[in-house]
Amino acid sequence: MAWDFRTDPEYQAQLDWVDTFVREEIEPLDMLFPDLQFHPLDDYYGFPALEAAQTSLGLLYRDGRGVPQDETLAYAWLSLAAEAASEATEEDKSAALARAELAGRLSEAELAAGRAQIDALRKLGAVAP
Repeated sequence: MAWDFRTDPEYQAQLDWVDTFVREEIEPLDMLFPDLQFHPLDDYYGFPALEAAQTSLGLLYRDGRGVPQDETLAYAWLSLAAEAASEATEEDKSAALARAELAGRLSEAELAAGRAQIDALRKLGAVAP
């Protein structure tokens, strides 16, 4: 059975740590510096940050770098990134190319599992509204 982020206690512990860090460390800074102007990552990097994050997650899962290697989950993240592409930036192209390469070596059953992961990620809100 492939790794599932929804049932992994270590993954949940990491999410809890991030939530605590934001509440205790980041949000107080907002109160200390109310006049500080924050710019969305999209403006800063020049490409949609969500698509870049989805592409990065797909590549990490494909290669097993820092996470358990899971090509079906990689396919799901790369698919979400490629679908969300509004313009043909370099990030968008890399997601579509990596997804196509991965799809070429996955079995029909693995592709079906990847599509199921896409649906699960959408239900969890892993895509832009």
